Amino acid sequence: MTSLAELLIDMKDKDGEPLLRRCIAGRTKVLGADHPDTLRVRARLAAWLVQQGDFQQAADELGELLAAQRERLGSNHGDTIESMHYLSLALLGLNRPADAEALANECVERSQKLAPDAKTPNAMFKVGWGRSLVALERFTQAETVLLESHRDLTDGLGPDDPRTRESTKALADLYSAWEQAEPDAGHDAQAATWQAQSQP
Repeated sequence: MTSLAELLIDMKDKDGEPLLRRCIAGRTKVLGADHPDTLRVRARLAAWLVQQGDFQQAADELGELLAAQRERLGSNHGDTIESMHYLSLALLGLNRPADAEALANECVERSQKLAPDAKTPNAMFKVGWGRSLVALERFTQAETVLLESHRDLTDGLGPDDPRTRESTKALADLYSAWEQAEPDAGHDAQAATWQAQSQP
């Protein structure tokens, strides 16, 4: 059942969510709520909630999940780090950029220490961090982070991969926000350039 639920989620089919919840209930009953297999399926559900824009429910689930992962798996485990990423996105969606930035920064630091040569996942985490920096109007730092992540994603996945395009869109959003904060500084032209590149 879990494989089917995850397949449906990968296909962005909402029928996958109730199946995932049934899988979680079954694994919790048999294995326990903090068993690594249970935690993994809970993480899939939480990521799905973030992707659907259900930020409050995602934040509630991820807060509990992350605490359990830190205790059971450790803060430097890959699954724990990924949950940090998704919780930071949920917090950003809830207009809590300072909390999102702190967690995204921790996520990136731990990911780079865990797997310094894994440029693609590290770059994806940096996109989330960069977006939180933009929300805090720390534009210069955000620019550095997002340009670096875009370079690594382009090198690793190519310019047409959806994850690379997401980083391109993040750069367009950065320069748009920067232009609003500092009009007539030329950021609007940069925003237009990156926005054009983000289109399929």
